Amino acid sequence: MAPIDLSPSKKPYNVLVTGFGPFGDYEHNPSWLGVQPLSNTVLPTPTHNISFTCFRVPTSYAAILRLIPGVHARPPRLPATHDPAPQPLPEAPEGGYDLVIHVGAGMPGALALEAQGHKTGYRIPDWEGELPPVRGFGVGYEGFDEILKTQGNVPGLVEYMKICGFTNSRVSTDAGHYCCDFIYYCSLAESVRRGAGKGSKVQFMHIPPPGKPYGLEAVTEAVKCIAMFYSMEG
Repeated sequence: MAPIDLSPSKKPYNVLVTGFGPFGDYEHNPSWLGVQPLSNTVLPTPTHNISFTCFRVPTSYAAILRLIPGVHARPPRLPATHDPAPQPLPEAPEGGYDLVIHVGAGMPGALALEAQGHKTGYRIPDWEGELPPVRGFGVGYEGFDEILKTQGNVPGLVEYMKICGFTNSRVSTDAGHYCCDFIYYCSLAESVRRGAGKGSKVQFMHIPPPGKPYGLEAVTEAVKCIAMFYSMEG
């Protein structure tokens, strides 16, 4: 096997990937099981060395609100992980993450690449039995729009996913008004707060239940494809 080229001449591209902890019928959430293998790995591409940091998020509105501002800080600040088998987190990049990918468990049939997040309308209690503040975002988010759209080219990303072999991929505009939608909106808002061109790009992907049609190894590869697409976009 040829050695991996980690030439320092390649641009570093830092990616944070999150998956969720238990909820519903999932004692072990497939979103985290699919993300975890990327922990502390580097993916070399012709132009970049893509470094992955992975973090398991409790399925909790309050935990999300505590976590996400630190994810988008410069430098980022991550709390202690909730992973029952934690790995040491690599040092956070001083200038912040180039890309934040959130992954959550979704419906059978396809990988759903979300194009927008919603501020309010959260009426489903989280894994702790709690609702978010006023069933939406609390202090600090009053000035943000009801819907925030990702900065990325989601239709282009879906076409790239299909080129990568994920033919069952689609654009979605409804992330579900639960913790997935909540973390996506919060992350998009914190990116906007940094200012145009200064925040991390953010993408959310809903994955189907394992084997319907993609298994956990395919989820890992799909996350790599998202990172490669955004690294090429710059």
